Amino acid sequence: MAYDMMGIDITARSSGDTSAYQYHCVVLSTTNNVDGCVMTTDENQMAIGIWQNNSTRAEDGKVRVLGVSKAVVTAVDTAVAPMTRLSASTTVGHLEVHDVSNGQIACALSLGILSTGSTGIISVFVLPGPGSTST
Repeated sequence: MAYDMMGIDITARSSGDTSAYQYHCVVLSTTNNVDGCVMTTDENQMAIGIWQNNSTRAEDGKVRVLGVSKAVVTAVDTAVAPMTRLSASTTVGHLEVHDVSNGQIACALSLGILSTGSTGIISVFVLPGPGSTST
């Protein structure tokens, strides 16, 4: 069972209906608003944190930038084990196993498990700052 705890959050304006994107990773963006954010769409994007809200309209919401959070993770080719480095994937807002050979930037550590070929919500520790490209 995934869990979250107190962490450090910032406020950002969503790009619209995020009811299907709670616990997805986001990047800061001024596309929709000066203080806005959008879901990640590229495996080389540095996610600033995990979107916590599930609003049906554009509004200010919490982004967990440090600490424990639930997150949507996809285990495409590699199973996720505890303490696995995770980074943004090409699936909108999902995290995946960190691949240093692709130049990905790790933005979270897994606190749960997920079998290969599955997608689920697990607990992660959101890493601060620009993350890490190392293994």
